[in-house]
Amino acid sequence: MRRHGLLWVLGATAGIRIALLLTRTLELDGDEAVTGLMARRILDGEHRAFFAGQDYMGTLEQYAQAAVLAVLPDTAFTLRLPQVASAVIAAALVHELATRCGLSARRALLASAMFAVGPYFPVYWSAKSRGAYSLALVLGLAGLVLVLGVRRDDRRWPAAVAAFGLVAGLGFWSNQQAAYLLVPAGLWLLGTMRGRWAVTALAAVPPFVVGASPALWRWATTDADLLGSTEGSSSIAERAQHFVTGTLPDLLGVRDDAEPIVGWLPPAFVSLVAIAALGVAVDRHRSGLASIVRMRPTGRDPLALVVLVLALAPFLYVASGTATTATARFVFVLYGALPVAAAAMPVPGWLRRWLRPTELAA
Repeated sequence: MRRHGLLWVLGATAGIRIALLLTRTLELDGDEAVTGLMARRILDGEHRAFFAGQDYMGTLEQYAQAAVLAVLPDTAFTLRLPQVASAVIAAALVHELATRCGLSARRALLASAMFAVGPYFPVYWSAKSRGAYSLALVLGLAGLVLVLGVRRDDRRWPAAVAAFGLVAGLGFWSNQQAAYLLVPAGLWLLGTMRGRWAVTALAAVPPFVVGASPALWRWATTDADLLGSTEGSSSIAERAQHFVTGTLPDLLGVRDDAEPIVGWLPPAFVSLVAIAALGVAVDRHRSGLASIVRMRPTGRDPLALVVLVLALAPFLYVASGTATTATARFVFVLYGALPVAAAAMPVPGWLRRWLRPTELAA
């Protein structure tokens, strides 16, 4: 039953995005057209490591698009099929992350279902070909899942650590936004392997270098800014305001195209409520959070890792000089953690029997 439920959710994830691609809502824009041209040129033998005209944002997605265009008609619809596939993979990873966080089978299914259906902006953005956003989400979720599976007494831990290193390297090359998920994942891994950091580095660093090699080579041989241009970037105070009034409301689905979805519900108010709820979760998980941050192997719980992802996000956003406008695309990868946190929250008594609760705020 659980497997059938997950298959239905994965089918819904694909179906919703395919339906959007068939509407005028997702007509191809200029940046997406560039990815199409890049995919065509890859098929013609012209290879790029980064998005055309930039020294950041890797091109793995464009190679996937080239593979699709090699066997299917060259259309705006087929160009974005790799993004649909990425969303399906991400939905499966959300389910696995929820499971590894100790949620019941029904709550894990609920998490993946929430990922599948919304909110609007993340669903919309997950079907667009705007660079490596979808790949960053998949890599970030994969990193969280991998570190939660590492056991220092398991002989296979070097393989899992090496896989995490490769995922982190690919994230560094593809889209540094993956750091929202991979930095907390790295802290968890260091806690798990405390006292064995040298051998952990030996297992993780070489695959990281392989995955990040295009970016590292560009960085070493040119004066390229791999984190993206900060020209015209906003101030710290402006980014903090952007986060509360625009970025977070977009991510939560209460604002679209700079306008509230519901006129009587101020997006900034919803942001503050969400931040307050996160504050409650941080307080309830303060012991586990402290153990993760101090890289201790004991006193942690996996849900605290998800809380840490969300708690660090506003600070990383404000610290980033590349988040120049109030839009959720700069924090798109958080779309992978939010459903797990939401599915783990306490529920009314009449729902508890069905969900068999694992509580976020317990």
